[in-house]
Amino acid sequence: VSQTFMMGEEDYVDDLPFDTRSIANMVAYEEAINTTYLMDDEDYVNDIPFDTFEIAQGAVKATGRNQYASAK
Repeated sequence: VSQTFMMGEEDYVDDLPFDTRSIANMVAYEEAINTTYLMDDEDYVNDIPFDTFEIAQGAVKATGRNQYASAK
């Protein structure tokens, strides 16, 4: 799964009905500035029809610390 979530490529969105890169960037950014989107707090998935927590985890694992650092 983690191989499909490469932040620099759009190939993985072809088979998915939403933009995982935007979601992962949003979650990583919010996590970095310590606001409502904390990675170990799933409150924010209540109003959306897919699991952003799992998507963000896959994206962060695939890209390593460089992408997370760039979000800061």
